[in-house]
Amino acid sequence: MKAYYPVYLDIEGKKCVVVGGGAVAARKVASLAEAGAEVTAVSPAFCPALREQARRGRATLKRKRFESRDLDGAFVVIACTDDRGVNDRVYRAAKQRAILVNVVDSAEQCDFIMPSVVSRGGLNIAISTSGISPALSRRIREDLEKRYGRGYAVFLSLMGKCREAVLREVPVAKERKKIFEALTERDFVSKITSQPPRDAKRHFEDKLKMLLAGVRSNHV
Repeated sequence: MKAYYPVYLDIEGKKCVVVGGGAVAARKVASLAEAGAEVTAVSPAFCPALREQARRGRATLKRKRFESRDLDGAFVVIACTDDRGVNDRVYRAAKQRAILVNVVDSAEQCDFIMPSVVSRGGLNIAISTSGISPALSRRIREDLEKRYGRGYAVFLSLMGKCREAVLREVPVAKERKKIFEALTERDFVSKITSQPPRDAKRHFEDKLKMLLAGVRSNHV
């Protein structure tokens, strides 16, 4: 079994190429665009979902047969056509250019594999079975989606704003650590993530004010 090194790639603003025009290509384009990539899809024809993404400015469509020069300047390429010959040509062209490549349904032609992902705002949980059982990855993702609801996106948004305030107002690293640990206690996180956004914001801010007041009182 091949061992994979888990990593999150920063692809914001980078050219990423998807070779294919069907439903699988549409899903790959959507995930790349969501991460901020400059996505180009290459195919003689495109499904409605891809045309819609292009209309929304999330991808550039090149209605043509694949040529190796389509990969010029690319950071990542994904081949997902139903023609193995085309996929092989994409793979060889990518390897010649030292571009990270993923050929769907061909593990031996992948520099990386795509995990099953639970995304809740800033929270991203990637699940992989090293390509052995995508079905199990999907099952685990479904379980995690139930456990980590959309309230976690609200919580992390609040934490992001709070972090700036704490770093600005609390100069001592040990005191900052105590505040962040208090804000991520299991019971408090559970309370915030289970509330409507407006209530979550109010309770979070109340807790932060109390913690900051405690720090200030220790300095008097």
